[in-house]
Amino acid sequence: QTERGDNALLEPLGQGLWWVLPFIDQVIIYDAGQQSLTMAGGTESFSQTGNSVGGQEAVRAITEDGQTVYIDITVIYRLDPALINQIHREWRGNEGGYILGLITPKTRSEVRNTVSEYGAEEIYAGGRTAMEAQIFDRLTQDFSANGFLVTDLLIRDISFSPEFTQA
Repeated sequence: QTERGDNALLEPLGQGLWWVLPFIDQVIIYDAGQQSLTMAGGTESFSQTGNSVGGQEAVRAITEDGQTVYIDITVIYRLDPALINQIHREWRGNEGGYILGLITPKTRSEVRNTVSEYGAEEIYAGGRTAMEAQIFDRLTQDFSANGFLVTDLLIRDISFSPEFTQA
């Protein structure tokens, strides 16, 4: 992506060899490859290494019947190359960028909203696949409006309260 002195955003540069004038053009590199965000049990601090982002806590949600569940989830996404300028405009000044400002909160919100439509027994008895598909569809809509393409959504683990598990 190129930025000129007046902060005008030009067409994103694709792959290949490009002429860039020092002190006139500024190239900002965005990773347009696959990236992942994992929210799993544990309280490690946010960190990013390579193309994987980890360390977010598991999503705590309340089922339709009031049971508390913890869901370990991974979202695999990528930036839409055609909308890099939009992403740059909206997220360049935010601490944590689009990961902490959009990907994490939208994912947590959609997981909570979807889980609240299912009972604990329904999830335990096999509603996991339907719930996963519903979250994927909702995130795909939300993310595409903001310049992100959801590749996959993986529910890695669902932990129920000890009271529910013993019953």
